[in-house]
Amino acid sequence: MLTLDKDLDRLLDTLSETGKPFFSYFHFMIRHPPLLYDSNGKENSVKDMYFFNGHQKRIEKYTSYARYGNKKIMGLVEKIFAKAGKKVIIILQGDHGFWEFYADFPDAARYGILNSVYLPNINYINFNDTMNPVFTFKQILRNQFNNVLP
Repeated sequence: MLTLDKDLDRLLDTLSETGKPFFSYFHFMIRHPPLLYDSNGKENSVKDMYFFNGHQKRIEKYTSYARYGNKKIMGLVEKIFAKAGKKVIIILQGDHGFWEFYADFPDAARYGILNSVYLPNINYINFNDTMNPVFTFKQILRNQFNNVLP
């Protein structure tokens, strides 16, 4: 049995209860092969994790796994808020776009990534939908800690 739920619980266990700032990084294998689960959390067979039998099946398997991943990530964010309150910074970033689909999608979809940020003081000055994720930490340091980097 795969352990995504256990991994999410382990991530939640790292939340500090001392009130001191800390940084936690966690890499989820969601949204790219192997496509571990369907949208209901049922484990796919090994064959279905890697082999798609055509474009339409590839889209169906990918979107099903993406729906499952979205539910899990949203649940994780809700649990973080429940455990640590809303005085946290949450960054959700992808490491690539829909590159698995080759020329089936425009370059913006294939190469764009998820770059989502929650800030406790809701200061999103200089954040925008087209911001390069490389600048995420720079903007967070500026907006949250008044630290200006060149």
